Amino acid sequence: MSAGIDVKELDGFKVDQEVWCVGPGGNIIFGTIIGFYPSNEEGPAVSVLDEISGSFRVALASTLSVDPIKGGPGKLTRARLSRVQKKR
Repeated sequence: MSAGIDVKELDGFKVDQEVWCVGPGGNIIFGTIIGFYPSNEEGPAVSVLDEISGSFRVALASTLSVDPIKGGPGKLTRARLSRVQKKR
């Protein structure tokens, strides 16, 4: 999978935009779009800095949404609380 270095927008979504999406295995992802992979073998994909897991994730662009995914807000809240508690 090679990055579309010059691709700043795909299907109405833009780099640096916060989105919800579903990663491999059904993992819910929420975070900032880092880049696009329009020529990915499985279909156009996106890389996201995931706030829930705290790592980079890749998901198919077809799963992108600006609206929360069912169960997503709860996971995001728990992830944020966990990080705050670890800092104490």
